[in-house]
Amino acid sequence: MTRQFSLRTLPKQLYSQPHAFLFSFTLLIFLAVFFGYLVTIPAWAKATAVEVIAWQETTSLPVALAGRNTVVHGNRLYVIGGKKADNSASREIYSATINSAGEIDAWDSVGTLPRDYYLFAAVVADDALFLIGGWNGAATVSDVWRGEFLSDGRVDNWRSMPALPVAVDLHDSLFIDGHIYSVGGWNGTEPQKGVYAAAVTATGLNGWQQVGTLPNALYRHAVAGAQGYLYVTGGYDAADNAQATVLAAKVNGTAPLGSWQLPPALPMLTYYHNVVIHDGRLVILGGRNDSTVFNSVYSALIGADGLPGTWRLEQGMPQSLFRFGTAVVARNGSDYLFVTGGLRSDTDYQSAAYHSNIPLPPTATPTPTFTPSPTPTPTPTGVLTVALANSPSSWVSPGGKVTYTIRYRNDGEHPVNNVEVANAIPAGVALVADSIRSSAGTFSVVGTQSGAAINWQIGEVAPDGEGEVAYTVQRPLPPTPAIPLALDITVDAPAEATVNEAITYRFVVTNRAPIALNNVTVTNVMPAGATYLSGGDGAPTNGIVRWTIGRLAPESITELSYQVRAQSSLVNYDYQVQSQEGASTRGRTLVVTRINGQPPRVGDGFVIVNQGATVLWSGEVGGQSKLTNAAYNPSFELYLPAVQRGD
Repeated sequence: MTRQFSLRTLPKQLYSQPHAFLFSFTLLIFLAVFFGYLVTIPAWAKATAVEVIAWQETTSLPVALAGRNTVVHGNRLYVIGGKKADNSASREIYSATINSAGEIDAWDSVGTLPRDYYLFAAVVADDALFLIGGWNGAATVSDVWRGEFLSDGRVDNWRSMPALPVAVDLHDSLFIDGHIYSVGGWNGTEPQKGVYAAAVTATGLNGWQQVGTLPNALYRHAVAGAQGYLYVTGGYDAADNAQATVLAAKVNGTAPLGSWQLPPALPMLTYYHNVVIHDGRLVILGGRNDSTVFNSVYSALIGADGLPGTWRLEQGMPQSLFRFGTAVVARNGSDYLFVTGGLRSDTDYQSAAYHSNIPLPPTATPTPTFTPSPTPTPTPTGVLTVALANSPSSWVSPGGKVTYTIRYRNDGEHPVNNVEVANAIPAGVALVADSIRSSAGTFSVVGTQSGAAINWQIGEVAPDGEGEVAYTVQRPLPPTPAIPLALDITVDAPAEATVNEAITYRFVVTNRAPIALNNVTVTNVMPAGATYLSGGDGAPTNGIVRWTIGRLAPESITELSYQVRAQSSLVNYDYQVQSQEGASTRGRTLVVTRINGQPPRVGDGFVIVNQGATVLWSGEVGGQSKLTNAAYNPSFELYLPAVQRGD
């Protein structure tokens, strides 16, 4: 925004005493405040955040890739290496020019990696590209490489930099305040807690210093930075549990980090996701946990204190993805996103690329002029109100169903024509056969899987006319192994209990192998809301109950148990068994205990998100459209804030 002012010639009497001093002082105060105001504008005068409200497919990559290393430099988008569908590493660096419209042109190969590997972290620092850690197909590496972005768009002139103190992959890194930070990761045998920093110089990188330790070892997480803060989101911990935690710490170069703070947790347990800074907001995209691949996009506004606030749902990506690339591009004073490649399942590699809605140029504020008050324009006479409802709105267990109902009503004085309703099947669920219905018109659908769109053709809706369409989805049951597992574990518990009544969890550990298994460890993460009473090898540590079995005889069964009490319904789902010989199994089923008949509030972290239905119609003012509200299972008032454990 440009502010204009002028100083006109003042009447002579204002210069005369006693007004001269008073006027001069007043003028100086005015100018000081005014120019002080102008000086402060750059600190905050960024266009309003442009929310992610739409996605558009753009030029696909030359090859399907899994990898998170997509970056922007100048007016070019780069995809750095990755893993190909044949399980080999791509050494190619692909780049596409971002044209004046914000779209990308064709992809070109503009360089090769300095070695044959993937699972490294790529960081842009000015005109340099740094590659940190990685996996060479045989071992995790500590290598750090520096390449240069050349004026023709190529990346070359690779040089080896000081290595990380620890070999690591499945980590994440970022550049902030002149330093590169490497956070957590996998060293080949276990996840890591270390946070390391190195100062970027004009020609390279200084040595690495450990500047902090994560509260828990993490890998497959995602990091970002803004306002002098490092943010760590989600990931996988040492017990192979997906996380929803968000961590924030102040960075201090190669001096120790500030203390870790806990902003609001993510809306779901996730890893292999991406997180970026977008118009002053922390934005998380996609990812997966052990049961669901997500297409969801959430944002949290970063406050003046540098900490992100409550998470808000934005328009989901066109596909559910994990291990994909994301980059932020500035345009017209705001930001938009590119998403490249990724996985839809462990074997379904993608080459597609998408971008979010491109910010429009700002509209100039017109000079105010006097205009006679116009005659009021009548409200369009054909207006549809629409709403999406889900039943139930609580957490859904495996095999459970949700029915979506989309209701519409013509509140206008004239008919509306060509009414159509469209709704995509949410991620992680499937359409129940023969469940689609409509009070009028016809429908069509292709497929029953997540992302398939159901389209209803309603036709005309009369004034005060109303109707509804509906369908039902089901959360899938966990698959049964085709061949019985050599080492297996199951859990059982009462389906009903009263407040503070003792609840017994009974585990059956089965060794089907013809040999004995030694030093067998069984763990169970206590359900949210449970209070430990007795059992296990002792009181839980960090909410985890443990048993150690010295020797599990061949083809034998062992039973274990412990007791809890609770004031709200419980879902026990996170348990596993492993032996010294390397055999391990995670529990495949969960048990629900309803307290006084109430449904569980949180469940196992599985969230079903219906992004909303689109309704189209035509009337006296031409074609119109409307997006309904979204619907969640569990609804956010039940799911947030993060539930604390009862121990």
